[in-house]
Amino acid sequence: MSNSDDVGASWSKPVDISGTIRPAGTTGAGTGHAGGIQLSSGPSKGRLIIPCYASHGPYVVYSDDHGQTWQVGGQLKNSTTGAGEWAVAETGSYEQDGTPVLLASRRNVPPHNLPSGITGKGYRLQALSHDGGLSWGDMWESKQLVEPIRGCEGGLLWHPGTQKLYFSHPDPKLDLFRTQLRIWSSGNMGATWEHHAIVWPGAAGYSSLVIMGDVSDANGSATNAELGVYYDRNNHTMAIFEAQSVSFTTIAA
Repeated sequence: MSNSDDVGASWSKPVDISGTIRPAGTTGAGTGHAGGIQLSSGPSKGRLIIPCYASHGPYVVYSDDHGQTWQVGGQLKNSTTGAGEWAVAETGSYEQDGTPVLLASRRNVPPHNLPSGITGKGYRLQALSHDGGLSWGDMWESKQLVEPIRGCEGGLLWHPGTQKLYFSHPDPKLDLFRTQLRIWSSGNMGATWEHHAIVWPGAAGYSSLVIMGDVSDANGSATNAELGVYYDRNNHTMAIFEAQSVSFTTIAA
């Protein structure tokens, strides 16, 4: 773990925190990869949440003291080992105490790593948390979000200005290779998804989303700040992230 006090110009000496973010009995762990979130409200307002995965499946690590210390949080149910990359976002819905309801979007690896109780081919897997990531409900298949062969990481974002979720991921024809990077939007906590934009029609894979500006104006009114999507764009069909040929673009929210 390292931190910066000057917007990334310099960084503190890294500290090894593996012992607190890796579940007992596991030999390694990976991150989401699209980044973590910070809870916007509720008793745990400010909590940092990062999606991870290890040999026992996907889970979160969280910090309630601005990153000074970290703990292992809830594991996704009905889950399996393997490429468990996933993303997490707020949904715009809240518990009575103000805790944001969270949506998990997990990579699916068909056909041999389907979680128990899940049938069918490769569709994106989703779950909700009502306690700030300490536990997760059962996963379900989102039949509108198709996975390519062996799945792919995807980006997930809640936009307070538009009051919608956005998801970036390949949308291949015939459910084959990583092609046609698409953005979907959802106004109902991920229950259904609608087409928003095609970012790139050719080969594309991993992606991450960010809001490119303020989500409210000087009067506090919501704005439709642009979305930024960071993604790899190349003709690769293996589960490998290539730092080369990474492209950045913006699309209207």
